[in-house]
Amino acid sequence: ELYYFKGQLQLEYSERNHGVTINRLISFAQHYGYRDKWIEATIKEAVKERLIECLELPSDSEDLDTFELSRGKNFRISPMGVAVLGYIIKEDVYFAVSAPSIPFHEAIEYEAAKRSFNSVFSFMGEKGTAQVFIDGVDIIQKSTLPKQIKHYLSTRYAMEKPSNQAFYSIPDIERVESKLAAFISAVKKSSSDNTQRKSKSPEQMVFSLNDEFLIENSPDGQYSRDEILTLIPEKVLTLKYENSEYIPLIFCAIVIRFSQGFEHSSGIEITKTINEYIMPEGEEKESTNVSRALRSGKVERQPWLIIRRDIHIKYKNFSLADDWREYWITVFGDEPLI
Repeated sequence: ELYYFKGQLQLEYSERNHGVTINRLISFAQHYGYRDKWIEATIKEAVKERLIECLELPSDSEDLDTFELSRGKNFRISPMGVAVLGYIIKEDVYFAVSAPSIPFHEAIEYEAAKRSFNSVFSFMGEKGTAQVFIDGVDIIQKSTLPKQIKHYLSTRYAMEKPSNQAFYSIPDIERVESKLAAFISAVKKSSSDNTQRKSKSPEQMVFSLNDEFLIENSPDGQYSRDEILTLIPEKVLTLKYENSEYIPLIFCAIVIRFSQGFEHSSGIEITKTINEYIMPEGEEKESTNVSRALRSGKVERQPWLIIRRDIHIKYKNFSLADDWREYWITVFGDEPLI
């Protein structure tokens, strides 16, 4: 998730002249739940990429490739960082060329973006290179790649907020999150606008012949919405398993996402699935209650559940054991329909 941390890092540099101390930066980042080694590595990388600059080094220093972090130094956003935040980051071409450096957490979304990326850049030159020629900018803008990347980043934003709601009372956090939320809102609007505008110019004919440019943002699951609804056991709304109403709901939600092609799910995604597919309107479950259930010993001990702590640095992800169908029968009394 270093992509978002770099944005948060740059937005933190409000003191353009005197900069911000390394201790203040690390303290700021810790409120997001990032580990110290990730924080220090990202600051070093941002300096080497000239997104931020160390005041103790000349701005045109050629030693940035060997730059090492030492506490007590002062940092501020660089002219390049200002340009990136000011207008470069708003361009479709930026999202397209930054695709290889974005960490993906779902195999389906990664493969879809990879296919689009390879297809776009196959028009530029040799296979395996990511060179952008002036004539190729139009190709990038008309492809689905920028839209895919925008959609992915905007959906992952919910996972990158401060680890405690109380941290929003800290001025630095409140200011940065306000700016970041405005940016994400603009990205969502831009992605939506791109969806609305479907040009049928002759230049786009080449794309209509290439399936890799027709990839949708949603995963290519095996089941439609109506089919998914038939997978849900009728008793799920009234059933309590081991005296918990959340075990059947969580089990069902993860299976629904599995049927959509997702290998693993976050707590936020499980809550969204429960409310979108299972709960009647007006009876939606609070995310805090679902989150509390996912942390409970009863849920964590379920044999059909695999808890992944290696996918995201702050949050656990949840997936199904290979023999989950056997436990479905135990919980719901019927065989699963998938």
